[in-house]
Amino acid sequence: MATHTPNYDLIKPAPDDFYNVADQNENMDKIDSALKGVSDDLTSQQADYMYQVPNIVGTQIRINKLSNTNRLFFRLDDNLTGNITISTDGGATSKPLQDIDGSQITQLDKGFVEVVADANFFILRNRGLGGADKQALIDIVNEAERNESDVKSNLINVINEKVGSTLLPNAPWIEIQNAIGGMTNKRWATGAVMASTGNNAITVTGLDFKPSIVIAKAKIVPTSVYDKYNDVSLHADLTVYGASHPASFCTNIIGNVSSPSNMFTPYDDGFYIRVGDLKEYVWIAFE
Repeated sequence: MATHTPNYDLIKPAPDDFYNVADQNENMDKIDSALKGVSDDLTSQQADYMYQVPNIVGTQIRINKLSNTNRLFFRLDDNLTGNITISTDGGATSKPLQDIDGSQITQLDKGFVEVVADANFFILRNRGLGGADKQALIDIVNEAERNESDVKSNLINVINEKVGSTLLPNAPWIEIQNAIGGMTNKRWATGAVMASTGNNAITVTGLDFKPSIVIAKAKIVPTSVYDKYNDVSLHADLTVYGASHPASFCTNIIGNVSSPSNMFTPYDDGFYIRVGDLKEYVWIAFE
């Protein structure tokens, strides 16, 4: 006795049945109908996955939905502003267009759009940045470039001033990096030393740099007495500060030496200074 297939109800003759042309033709019709349905569905699916040109009525987007797919595609030729809805039945009904967080879409820029149908609304697939967001990003980048230019210019000015480099305003960052890498910090040291008898001088050694400026102060003088000594080439401008000393003090000190350069002698690791009093001096030396 013949049986039937579970899915398409095709006739399956029993082993002892005679060949029946009618049964064979019925099976062929069923197969043909099933294949046609698959073909039509594929065609509808393909049509739904094509970018449609919708009919826009106010803020309503009217598109066709030919298959059971939930994904629809369309091309928007102009920006759309307002509470945007989508209709798939010619405007008889519509659903709101929302973003992934469930917020109503009120601005849709022209371009290619993909939406996903839900029971009560359509979800806008992420399209990347919109026109307004793109412009905002451009503005941020431009502002960052302006800030970088200002920072770069200020940095170049400071480096040129501090180390005597000749970086140009448009110098690349690698040149700025190299200039910074070649910078050395000015070292300094401080201490106290007793003036030696005989020549009324203070001598300091053991520093890890050669000083160019030394400031010394007598510790036990009640009023401030500062002797500022510059590099040997600047000793013509040597000054001594101290209200308790007569003007002849400076003349006597400088006059007791063969030349102003003998007042201050820098060493590779220290310095020698002629002073006016046989006292203990506090000193600060700068590279």
